[in-house]
Amino acid sequence: MASYKRHKWLMEGEILIYILSSATNDNWQVRFANPMDERPRYIRKSTKHKSEALATAFAVDLFNEYRSRSLLNLKTEKTTIGYLLENYSHQFDGVSLKAMRGFNRSYWQRYIGEDDISVYTSEDIENYFRWRIQDKQDRQDKVDDGENDKYWNSSESSISASTLKLERNMMRRLFQIGYKFNYIARVPAFPTRFDRMPGVHKLPSNKRRGRFHPEDDYNNIVLPYLSTIRNGITNPKWTPQLEDPDKPFNAETNIWESRNKWKNRYHKTKGPHRKRVTHPIYCHLYDRYHHAHFWFASLLISNSGIRPAACHRLRHKDIKLVPDNDGKVYTLINIDQSISKTGKGRIVVCRDFHKTYERYLMFRKEVEYRFNRNIKEDDYIFPSTDQKRLYDYPRAKADSVFRLHFKRMDLHQRTREVKLADGTFANVKVFFSAYSFRSFYISERLKNGLDLYTLSKNVGSSPKTILNAYDYNENWEFRKQITQHYKQLDLPDCPDTLEAHFSTSSLFD
Repeated sequence: MASYKRHKWLMEGEILIYILSSATNDNWQVRFANPMDERPRYIRKSTKHKSEALATAFAVDLFNEYRSRSLLNLKTEKTTIGYLLENYSHQFDGVSLKAMRGFNRSYWQRYIGEDDISVYTSEDIENYFRWRIQDKQDRQDKVDDGENDKYWNSSESSISASTLKLERNMMRRLFQIGYKFNYIARVPAFPTRFDRMPGVHKLPSNKRRGRFHPEDDYNNIVLPYLSTIRNGITNPKWTPQLEDPDKPFNAETNIWESRNKWKNRYHKTKGPHRKRVTHPIYCHLYDRYHHAHFWFASLLISNSGIRPAACHRLRHKDIKLVPDNDGKVYTLINIDQSISKTGKGRIVVCRDFHKTYERYLMFRKEVEYRFNRNIKEDDYIFPSTDQKRLYDYPRAKADSVFRLHFKRMDLHQRTREVKLADGTFANVKVFFSAYSFRSFYISERLKNGLDLYTLSKNVGSSPKTILNAYDYNENWEFRKQITQHYKQLDLPDCPDTLEAHFSTSSLFD
């Protein structure tokens, strides 16, 4: 049993303060039974005071804090945001968990760190988001000074309200988990309107991602670029060849070789010595597949409207060619509930009948060239190219494939001017991605009059989301519907005298 130089019982024996006989600094210690249902049995802490009065006040405050937590049924004396994220990660889906860990690594640990979030108030949360906005400005100042030049941002003078909204939702879900499992007493209030804060910009829902203009972008830039890739992978002069063209493909003994390698070996051993026909992309096995991936994935998304994440987790068994009684043949894609964002499976009908399936057969051959595998129905259509997870897993970081080709088309980004809450303006970068093809599909179906119910079922989004996030211009659709009864009448054209008053706004503004 410990011996004391001095000791004193407080609150009728509930608390003991003492100075150990072995102590060299004579600071008072405190000990009391842990009122919470957890280990250790006793709470022991140093008061860090030599004064008995100050040590007594510290001990009573600490005891009352533990008693309060016990009355609130809280489990621990301290709860950190990192603890909740680590121990309750199974409560979140993969996308949410990835976002939370990113926010925790970049921001939460820098500001909140090991703070006890069970005592956080609404004001503390408000102060965090104000720091978050200021941190964006501070990081941009470092960029302007030549530091941290790899920092990515969409605007040099503001931060996106949608980014803050996502972070708020992720943080609030963690607090709700803490409340549900008795780690915090209550969930504080979180900010509701970020776009009214200084230094925050907000883009309309249907203009946050890069959007193709049907003529200027898609028809005049994207389609010709995709056509060039198709021509490259279908050119027989550049097609990979088997080691022994006289024998069938065998994954072990007779594999596909790039035309560069095959031509060089063939000319040295069997063929006549003539000038070789090569191409820097399509005669190179890896570059050829990289282009074929972009070609097929882009057209698959733009003709079906499926999400890029689901697209890159499809298996060969998920795409089928199905004839119907009308004499047409349709390409159907099965979106299993395991890869669906909404958790609900559905069958997607491609808009171009059998054409998507024809492209699929071409790309399937490219997969065989690249990986030298006998393709099975359960294999991924877009297999991993990572050597540690080669082929047997879905392609990770597929967005890098799209980013590279968008840069080559000079469609990587656009800039929009946005008015901020303080009256100033910010230039905001809008980036093109694989989602741009999904947006194009949905917007074109709306423009062509496909009803919202059918469209929402095919793409797996609610009608409200489709109108908010994908329509070119909601007001334009309203004008067409409201005035459609006049189209049946034989009315004269608009007088030339009104031409000077025409609005300069475009359907795609």
